[in-house]
Amino acid sequence: MKFSYISIPFLMTFFITPFKFDFGTNSKTQDWYVVNDGVMGGRSQSSINYNDQSMVFSGTVSLENNGGFASLRSPYSNLQLENYTGIRMRVKSETGRKFQLLLEKKTPWYMPTYKHDFKTEKNEWAIIEMPIKDFFETRIGNPTGKKIQSKDIPAIQRLGIILYDKKAGDFKLEIDYIEIY
Repeated sequence: MKFSYISIPFLMTFFITPFKFDFGTNSKTQDWYVVNDGVMGGRSQSSINYNDQSMVFSGTVSLENNGGFASLRSPYSNLQLENYTGIRMRVKSETGRKFQLLLEKKTPWYMPTYKHDFKTEKNEWAIIEMPIKDFFETRIGNPTGKKIQSKDIPAIQRLGIILYDKKAGDFKLEIDYIEIY
């Protein structure tokens, strides 16, 4: 009898399947919540609503009182991102502003988080792919000049989306899904 060997990375591609946060009114993924700059005295306002196909994140960013951001976050969970290489989203924005996808550890607010910029054309659905290795580190909203390190990836427990482009005004971002692959 003759045996052949298959490499572990090859086998892993069959056992690690993508998982998806699929939004919409019939989705079980309706536990995301808003975090705005009011946590530090700002005046931005935002909300999350659901339609048949997607989650709609909308509101107004205000620069008053040293504010300037609106965000939404998933609940904390054990995402095990070390088994995946990227994140894919299908999104549409009416305002064409620059948003950031967040990867967060369950740590105090002043500890590093990891972000990746994305922007859509006005009123057009776009599929955006972001390799996890390309997320950049920030501390209290300021880039540190470092990228996410492989040792930090297993500690990621929450996703989020933030609008922090230092521009006041209305925004609307529609999110069909976020898929980890």
